[in-house]
Amino acid sequence: MRTSTSAFAEMIDRSSVRYVRLLPGPIERIWSYLTESDKRAKWLAAGPMELSAGGAMTFVFRNDDLSVPPEQAPAEVRSPDGPPRLSGQVLRCEPPRLLVLQWGQGPDASEVTFELEPVDDQVRLVLTHRRMQEALRLSFVSGWHVHLDTLVSVIEGAPPAGFWSRWQALRDHYAPRIGT
Repeated sequence: MRTSTSAFAEMIDRSSVRYVRLLPGPIERIWSYLTESDKRAKWLAAGPMELSAGGAMTFVFRNDDLSVPPEQAPAEVRSPDGPPRLSGQVLRCEPPRLLVLQWGQGPDASEVTFELEPVDDQVRLVLTHRRMQEALRLSFVSGWHVHLDTLVSVIEGAPPAGFWSRWQALRDHYAPRIGT
């Protein structure tokens, strides 16, 4: 298959990153993995999302369970209160091509954009995360990379590789490149 995986992030500026992946189509299938909680839970996070501008969203991250076999989060990112939760809202929703999310709430909220475009029998996914807090930038950049690799594995029916071991390796890769 011609699926692109493990393509490294492109830093747009100090607080923005972009990833591009080529995934097997059709576009409606990829859209469902962005918007349906049960499918999104296999690669990113479960939770409700109202698919209209201003709609609420809540994501529950169970990253420990995203790989086969499951891996435990490193101590420095492990949450003592159970799975991390993220609340935000849908800023734009244009099925099946564009989804823009407010990632978090308040003055530290950032913005995540998913753009889908059919390319023959495949779909080009462009993920852009803007206004990342500097303290979280390295974690976000490494995390998105692993989450997207996990999405590719899930779509191809392959067992996803170790989430946290990949995250740590990618954090080591990205740290000198993004100035952290």
